[in-house]
Amino acid sequence: MKKIYFLLILLAPFFVQGQDVYNELNENQNTNWYNAIFKSSEDSVLFYQEAMKLPQVPEARRENLENYQKKLQLYRDGLHSFVNLHRQDDSAAQVLLISCFRNIEINLDTLSSMAKTLDGKGLNNKYADYLLQEIAGRENDEVGKMLVPFSMPNVHGDMISSNNFKGHYVLVLFWASWCIPCRAEIPQMLSVYHQFKNSGFQVLAISVDSQKQNWLQAISQDKSDWHNLFDGSAWNTKVVRNYAIHVIPQSILVNPEGEIVAKNISPQGLQKLLFQNLK
Repeated sequence: MKKIYFLLILLAPFFVQGQDVYNELNENQNTNWYNAIFKSSEDSVLFYQEAMKLPQVPEARRENLENYQKKLQLYRDGLHSFVNLHRQDDSAAQVLLISCFRNIEINLDTLSSMAKTLDGKGLNNKYADYLLQEIAGRENDEVGKMLVPFSMPNVHGDMISSNNFKGHYVLVLFWASWCIPCRAEIPQMLSVYHQFKNSGFQVLAISVDSQKQNWLQAISQDKSDWHNLFDGSAWNTKVVRNYAIHVIPQSILVNPEGEIVAKNISPQGLQKLLFQNLK
């Protein structure tokens, strides 16, 4: 599943301040101190990260992978050094959050470990609060964890609870009407849904749209007849914050016991898994 939009997530337990945090971080990405320390390294990582998604002959793929791993390690080393040096001021939490927003590959253990080094003013600020929420969200969506229950209104305004679908495989799909790769994948996902919807499979499609009319129009255009959910909170939607979603499309697949068994599964992978388990 392609992830080409690098977007904000409002993870803090306050909404307006969460928006302010993102806006400030976005500005900081263009400041002299950030550019001088991280921009070149970040650009290299993202360049090879995108290159890895393209069709390539084996030799070129190996070369790109080697270059990517080298550039990523340089970025990680720089991140470690910066956080250790600035662990008592808020810039450490800022750069950790920027790496999350930019979708740079920093695993959860590494992110948590660096966050634990923050101290004093480095820990007691809005960026650190936001960072801890990001980490909690990432922990929630690990394979093997249980789905955090949620309820949202559907197109008719009726509240739909995830608890109503225990005993089913459930795909929780995060999307938006304006997200081109989201919309492009919907026909394939719909095909899988129609194949298995009467055999113990359901889809809860959570929109991060802010305008209801745009959401309804997209549903009509795509003919998506699964459970479409929307509350108008966009990136403030509780379930979006609970799972640290700031890139779409994304998905979480839950088994009949409510356990997360896959993330960002492709339509082909989903079809194969359901065929094996819902015969």
